[in-house]
Order: sequence, then C-alpha cells, then structure tokens
Amino acid sequence: MIQGVQQMNDQEKKPVCLFTSKGENYGSALQATSLYDRIAEMGHEVSFLGQFFVLPYMIRHPSLLFVACLRIIDRRKSDRFFKTVPYEISEERKLRLQEYDEKHFRMLWLTNSRIWRETIRKDTIFVVGSDILWQPAGGAPGKAFLDFAYYTDLKRFSYATSIGAKELPKKYYHWYRKYLRAFYRVSVREKSAAKMMGEVIGREIETVVDPTLLHGPDYWDKFAAEAIIPDEIAPNGYIFSYFVMDDPRYWEYMKAVTEATSLPVVVLPMHERDEKVPYTVLTEGTPNEFVWLLKNAAFVCTDSFHACAFSLNYQKEFYLLRRARKAEDDKYDDFLSRYGLTDRIVRDEDRFERKPQIDYQSAHERLQNDREKAQQFLKEALEG
Repeated sequence: MIQGVQQMNDQEKKPVCLFTSKGENYGSALQATSLYDRIAEMGHEVSFLGQFFVLPYMIRHPSLLFVACLRIIDRRKSDRFFKTVPYEISEERKLRLQEYDEKHFRMLWLTNSRIWRETIRKDTIFVVGSDILWQPAGGAPGKAFLDFAYYTDLKRFSYATSIGAKELPKKYYHWYRKYLRAFYRVSVREKSAAKMMGEVIGREIETVVDPTLLHGPDYWDKFAAEAIIPDEIAPNGYIFSYFVMDDPRYWEYMKAVTEATSLPVVVLPMHERDEKVPYTVLTEGTPNEFVWLLKNAAFVCTDSFHACAFSLNYQKEFYLLRRARKAEDDKYDDFLSRYGLTDRIVRDEDRFERKPQIDYQSAHERLQNDREKAQQFLKEALEG
C-alpha cells in the first residue's frame, strides 16, 4: 500500500519548464540556478526554456506572430535599456560559462510541433521569473509572459518576477491583462510591482524573495568551492568590486575607498573599462568566482541587486552605489528597507564612510520567514 502511494505521488510530480534571465551578469545566472534547483529539490524534473519557435502553431494563433513582430520593431528601444557598452570576453571565459550552463541547466528547445505536442501531453508546468523580465522596454509582452502557452491548458505561474519600471505603457495593458490573468498564480519581487500589476489585471499579486535567497550559505558554499582563485587573493584581505553598469562614477568612488583603507581591490569585470582599472582583475570569472569573492571579501562595493542579496545571505559588509537609471530604484529600496539595510546606500559618492556595524540578526530572522513563505508559495503553485 505504501509503495502504491509513493508511485502515485511520483506520478503527480509534473515536469517543469523554467524561463528566466540567466544571461550576461553573474547575478542573473545564479538566480536562475537557485530557482531551478529549488524546484528540482521538490521532486520535479526541471528544464530551462531555450527557445520557442513552432511556426505551424504560431500560424494557427496569429497573435503570437503579431507580438513577435512588435518586439522586433521595439528592439532598438530594448537595446538601449538592456545593452551596455559592447564588451568582448575571452574565449576561455566563454568556455567556462558554457560549462557552467551545461552543468546546471537541462535545456528544452521548443522548435517543432512534435516536441511541443509532447510537452503538452506531459502536462508541463511553465514558470517565469525573475530579474526585470517584465521591463516594458523589452517591447510587447511575449515569451516572458509565456504567451506561447496561452492557447493550451498548461499551468503557468510567475516567481518573483521583477519589472524595473515605475509605470507601464498604456499600449501594453491589454497584453499584460490577457496573459497574466491566465496565470495560476502571479508573484513579483517588489511591493511597488505588486501594486502596479494588481491594478492592471484586477487581482491580488503576491510578493516573494529573489530566487538567490531561496537557499542559504550552505548551498552557495558548494559553488564557492568550485571557484578558481589566484593564490595571492587571501580571504578577508581585499575589497570585492562588482559593477553591472558601465559608469565612471563608480571608479571615482573606488579611489576614495582605497584612499581610506589599506586593502587591495579585486574586480570581476563586466566592461572593458573594468579591465583597465589599477586593481586585481579576474577576467576569466564565472558565477563560482562571484560567490567565492563575495563570501571571502572584507567588504563589497557594488551596483548589483544580487550582490546585495548575497551580502545579506553571507552577512557581509557592503556598499551600494545607485545606478543612473532611476527606474530601477524601487528594487533596491524595497529590498534594503525590508531588511533594515538602507544605510548601505552610498549617499555621498565623493568620499568613503565606512559603516561596518550591521544588524544581521534581525535581518536574517525576517529573511528566514520570507524564505519559508516563498517555499510554501512554490509548493502550492506547483502542486495545488
């Protein structure tokens, strides 16, 4: 009898296909990894959506082709928001990043009718989230809203999806309502986004923690253990500098930091400018090096949301420089105020004022509650 119940439970674990940003910066790759693994830990077979292009299906549903065309028209606007100064990484780094993806993600390429029919037959659950996937600068709502699954009975929901905008273009309201109302559950990362999206679709939107916070330090230590770090970089003997945006302000601030301390700086570069600074630069870094460098730093200087999240996880001293585009301020303000970390924002970029005292005990009590709430959300959304 027990064996029969176990077999039934195993059969109830439907396959899950995840669509999220895992692209050019380390935080995106790590949040994708964490969400992927958390769902797998719950007993589901997980894949990562690489592409959807099933032309016969799209022809039968012309709105999919229409939105795809709109996104091509809007691509120039999207490029201005999402793309920074071109940065060509080394072949070695490309290879290591490819190896990371191959190790951590099983890909699903929906490129023909046969694969798509099989995906539907298996009753696959589709999950979208996180990291500004619903930013309006991306163009008309499409794959990030799981539009391709709208004409099926497949269950769809979002996990901690971020918007990175203070308002939505009116011209997209129809698409937001159409696709999101068909979701089984909708959750976002920021309170401001929950309020905005709730007004658009006329329904309560839930808030849950960023995927990187679904796991604690024990989980991330395994990633740090796989990092390749030069011997001259000693734990707790350096400042970790990681900037997603290409902004000369950051390096002026780092001058003030180094003048005020006797610590060297270690940089994971995201731009050519980052490779030319007078500090130690790890040009071949992967997400593993990101975790190791943050975990073992004396303190962290960053403009990255995920570097802040990892600093919370590892109880690290950190300093956040705001980005030039103010549309993203909400994601930092919401996160830092929730965990009592607003003093981590750099108010005066012309000088460095060190503030090593951080009340991480109360922050981690709240984080633990949020983590449990998020895990319960996933359980209910996947199995409800």
